[in-house]
Amino acid sequence: MRLISNLEKLKTLTDSLVDRDFLRAKVLNLFDKFCYDFPIPMNAWIVDKKLEIISKKGSLLDSKIESTRLDSVFEGENKSKNIEMHKRAFEGNTVTYTLNLGDKILLTKLIPSSNDGDFVFGVSMDITSFFTMVSALDSYCGDIEYDKCEILDKVKNDPLYQIIKNNEV
Repeated sequence: MRLISNLEKLKTLTDSLVDRDFLRAKVLNLFDKFCYDFPIPMNAWIVDKKLEIISKKGSLLDSKIESTRLDSVFEGENKSKNIEMHKRAFEGNTVTYTLNLGDKILLTKLIPSSNDGDFVFGVSMDITSFFTMVSALDSYCGDIEYDKCEILDKVKNDPLYQIIKNNEV
């Protein structure tokens, strides 16, 4: 009798694992599709405490990044800033910052794993067009008090504008 009971338990466990893995595969497939089809170029990744890139998805820098090490993704100031922000995230802080890559402005958000401090989830989006639009509005509407510049006042109160200005892109 005990053998049958153990076999039934094993069958139940196997069935639940198959269901869980099927669901996980569907979620990963949706995530891939989201990262590659999102109208704003973006990347998402997971990094461990040794700054190893465990997983990465997206179309923003994917073809340029062959390495699995975070410290080889960028160069110079961008490399230093990116590593420093990841270290802050490993301390348990959610971090939002921008990187100026010359031809691209990236908005990045890092979220530490909630279960433990061993992983950080990151997402970067190319906000170059928004930055360009803000610059154009700034140059056109130098005086916010001017009637036709009402829209600039709305832009300057936008959270994304505040992030860009606070990070001095």
